Amino acid sequence: MMQVEQGNYITNAEFKRLKIGLTKEQTSFIIGYPLTQFMFDQNRWDIIYQNYQNNKLTKSYSITLLFDKSGKINSISKTGELFDK
Repeated sequence: MMQVEQGNYITNAEFKRLKIGLTKEQTSFIIGYPLTQFMFDQNRWDIIYQNYQNNKLTKSYSITLLFDKSGKINSISKTGELFDK
């Protein structure tokens, strides 16, 4: 069985620590930096994770964080289910 994991591994507990008003530095301490960043908008972080087993996608999620001009989170959204551990 071949397993391939791509992206940022984030637990549900870590996600719950994200709050409106956290700075980029505080955010990176909790979940790390995104693997890629949109070059035209430094105030948007897209965190994506995908897990494949035998070429079949078994788990995926994405988190989008938007920061205001002062570098603080002003929007948090996610799709998919995060890990419990």
